Amino acid sequence: MEKKQIKNTICKSGTAKWLIISVLTFFSLPTCGKDEEKTQNQQISPELQQAIDTLNKIDPQTDTVEEIIQSYKNAKKTLSQKIANKTATVEEKYVFFLSDSFLLFHQLIKFFNTLAGIIIGGDFDTQSVIEIINALPQSPKLHQFQEFEQVDFEQRIQEKQEDMALPYGCSGISGIAQTLCSAMDSIFLKRMETGIKILREIQAEVETSKKDFRVNIKSLPVKIQLVVLNYTIDFGGEHDLGTVYFFESGLNLLDSIFRMLFSVNIDLTGGIMRIPSYVSSVSITEDILLHAGRIFSFLLINNTRAFTVASTLEVKRARAQILESIAKIQKFIDYVKEKNVDSQKAIIYYSPAEETYNIRYKLNGDEKEVAILKEADVKVFSSAVEKVRKNLEGTQPNISTQDLIIIVVTSLVAAVKSGIFDPVIEVAINVIGKDQAVLVRRVLDSQLFTPGTVSGLISGVLGDIFYFDIGTMFKNLSGESSGGTPKTNYREWFPAWTTNLAIADFKNNLIIEWDCGAKLYDDSITNYKQARTEYFGLSCTQPKQDIKHFENMVTLSSIKLEISQGWSNLSWFLNPDEIQSDFPYILFQDPSFGGLILIKGQGIARSETTRSFLQNCGVDISSAPKSYFDSREAGNCALNTSIQSVIGNLLSSLSQ
Repeated sequence: MEKKQIKNTICKSGTAKWLIISVLTFFSLPTCGKDEEKTQNQQISPELQQAIDTLNKIDPQTDTVEEIIQSYKNAKKTLSQKIANKTATVEEKYVFFLSDSFLLFHQLIKFFNTLAGIIIGGDFDTQSVIEIINALPQSPKLHQFQEFEQVDFEQRIQEKQEDMALPYGCSGISGIAQTLCSAMDSIFLKRMETGIKILREIQAEVETSKKDFRVNIKSLPVKIQLVVLNYTIDFGGEHDLGTVYFFESGLNLLDSIFRMLFSVNIDLTGGIMRIPSYVSSVSITEDILLHAGRIFSFLLINNTRAFTVASTLEVKRARAQILESIAKIQKFIDYVKEKNVDSQKAIIYYSPAEETYNIRYKLNGDEKEVAILKEADVKVFSSAVEKVRKNLEGTQPNISTQDLIIIVVTSLVAAVKSGIFDPVIEVAINVIGKDQAVLVRRVLDSQLFTPGTVSGLISGVLGDIFYFDIGTMFKNLSGESSGGTPKTNYREWFPAWTTNLAIADFKNNLIIEWDCGAKLYDDSITNYKQARTEYFGLSCTQPKQDIKHFENMVTLSSIKLEISQGWSNLSWFLNPDEIQSDFPYILFQDPSFGGLILIKGQGIARSETTRSFLQNCGVDISSAPKSYFDSREAGNCALNTSIQSVIGNLLSSLSQ
């Protein structure tokens, strides 16, 4: 007992005399390590150890998808009782989250394989439908877990309209959006939201206690076994608070996308049964764009609630989840750089010598350790993300196209350079042909494939024209800027339509025209006279002298009360404008898309003729980006001229 006390004193305080230390160091230091290891082992509960052992025994090279599914089920089941009783440690909660998430992924793989097998086999009968339904993942029933009790969401919404607590459920949504939400909820939304809740609980406890949260898992495999793909990825290694931030950021973003989807009322039932008879009465293959436009606008006319806002609450939830995603990705970046410096175990770590963020994993059993991003690129990415956050919160007026391109391109480059999606990329680029595939592969593997280079090329094509106000768009959709009633609807973001052609009830079409003489409401833009050369069926290389737009009488169905809805005079659009249009010109009902789009007039006023045209429309040609939410005439002039400029730049780049 006395020896043990001496050894512990040396291990903890180091205050013993130097003579005693020199004699006992050889014996005491190994004991310190063993005591520390023993302490760590004591912190791992039998349930946690059993779950980790179950995961470590998975061999993705030999185990089938069914066997992997069962292993993840077993690991999850081992920890389920402690999760239900609210006695689980943060480590147990995290392993439970991983087991359930990876289980869901493999269940989806099984579902797609079942569906593909039935489609390829051509045996689609009642039994096939049953097999497809049985292969769908199912969220666990809420009553199995005390902490995920059913809540009267209607009452909660009445008490606090902006309640963002999880899980959300599908209350407060109407129409097909509610049906779609309920279907998705039973498959995976409930599980995803449960995962988000668990991750937030882990963060709160770890950040409050300041403990060093790390979980070592030898094997955490993903087996992607589809018709055209068959490979495995193993994310075994040291997981920490950084990976918690990373997973939650991704889930928040995914949830935000679904919330926006559920905020759209996709009600297209009226008149839909009459479409087959119309299709059979016309030669739709000869003019598919024309007839597609007629059918779509026919559905809009017969379904007045189609593409309206189904739930302002879902819009608010979507905005809240984007903000959460941004906050967590910023915390993830900071954590990796501060805590995982040259780590030999963490799956994501930072190398100060190389100034790179790195990832390690196994691909088909082979060890991979790859630098995915330079610190300089991450700084630019973080700056752009911060601008989006401020815009959503209302403190940043607008976001440039360059900022959004940087966010998308940096994420894309990181994913490609990680190598995780190499098999998918190989399948994709091989579709374009062997020679082109080799070229694409060389570009992706080169030092030129960086966020800065790629975003620079894209920005060069788009130019300094478009800016974005995401925060205002969310406010207009959710009714925050208009006393609770949406100030805009998705329905108003489509082109206007005309009803001047008497072809049964399908006499309408979207109003799109150009100066080659083709008018989409009575001609096809893909069916021109011979000797006209086009790019992709859209560009007219020899436009006619500018003509009177829409020579036939245009009866607007989508804008019946032009003046009351902001249309003071349509002559700006119907009369000649002296601008020869190489590409289709569209009459948008709301060219700002709910206040989202701002246009820098200086970027498109490149000639005296164009400048005069824009000024006649009321377009601001200064260097300040402007939204045209309340000025539809000017907005259409600005937006269409901008689109013409961007398409021209794109085709010019492709022809070089």
